[in-house]
Amino acid sequence: MSSLPKRAAPAMLLAVCLAVVAGPVGAQLSDDGEFLDGIAAVVNDGVVLTSELDQELAGVRASIRAQGLRSPPSAELEKQVLERLVLREIQLQRASRLGIEISDEQVNRALGFVA
Repeated sequence: MSSLPKRAAPAMLLAVCLAVVAGPVGAQLSDDGEFLDGIAAVVNDGVVLTSELDQELAGVRASIRAQGLRSPPSAELEKQVLERLVLREIQLQRASRLGIEISDEQVNRALGFVA
C-alpha cells in the first residue's frame, strides 16, 4: 500500500478522530423518533454515513467468515473500515476537483472485465 500524500494523512486522521468522538451526534431521527441514518465521519465537504460504514462492515465480516479467517476485535475492524471509507471519500473529492468523472456504464464495463 502506498503512503498517503503528506496533506491527506492529517485530514484522514482528523476525520477518523472526529468520527470516533462525534459518534451518535450525527444521528438523524424521523418525526417518530426512528433512527434514519447518522454521520460516521466528516471528510472536508463530504460525509461518510453510518449506513455506509455498517454496509461495508457487513461485507468485510462476511468475507472474513467465508475465508475461514479469525476476525480482529470489533472496534479495530470498525476503525480500519472507517479509515478505508474516509480514504475513498478523499479520493472521490480529489477526482471531482480534477474533473475526473466515471459513468455507471464505464464502471459496469470495467467490472465485466474483472468478473
